[in-house]
Amino acid sequence: FDLYRAIGQQHKFESLALDYAQQFGWSAPQWFSMPKMVAEAAAEERPKTSRIEGQVGWISPAHIDTDAVAKLAGTYGREYVERQAAAGDKMTDMWLEMGRNGFLGVNLPEEYGGGGGGMADLAAVLEECATAGAPLLMMVVSPAICGSIIVRCGTEEQKRRWVPGLADGTLLMAFGITEADAGSNSHQITTTARRDGDEWTLNGQKTFISGVDEAQSVLIVART
Repeated sequence: FDLYRAIGQQHKFESLALDYAQQFGWSAPQWFSMPKMVAEAAAEERPKTSRIEGQVGWISPAHIDTDAVAKLAGTYGREYVERQAAAGDKMTDMWLEMGRNGFLGVNLPEEYGGGGGGMADLAAVLEECATAGAPLLMMVVSPAICGSIIVRCGTEEQKRRWVPGLADGTLLMAFGITEADAGSNSHQITTTARRDGDEWTLNGQKTFISGVDEAQSVLIVART
């Protein structure tokens, strides 16, 4: 919620902030009164709320059964994470089972294999996994960042090619934004993309890309 207020203070991100605010039923003038709004909402009885708690309250997911997520994540738990880490292995089995049950792509549109929910639903899934001792970092990257960008900005062909795999977990995509001299500040990146006929030529360097060691694809942030 603090993030939404911070985004709302920057004019160039107002459109994005409005999109997220509307997912929760809030209009633009309400961005700056969220603590009061959440306190009032907390007084109401709402079934199936996530256990996400923080400075200003909790999120109530609409498209996810958090009990089902907790049950599945609990079959893996901390012991599974420790065992995989000790062996130098990834959490692929858990990732794919979460995808088969529709939990990874809950924020993505139904027409592309997702659950038709929003970021609150995906946050609830991740929170339940973390509560069980088995958080999945790449949920923040693959379906959340990459999936949302492709749905918002991609062509219809690109959506149908990439989003179903992101939704069911069979495609893991990293987000290539960070550069040595820019960090994750997109205003400072120097990687370029130049059209060459029907193709694009990328020129630049990326570093510290989360999940690149296990991803099948990478969404690159570049200047055109």
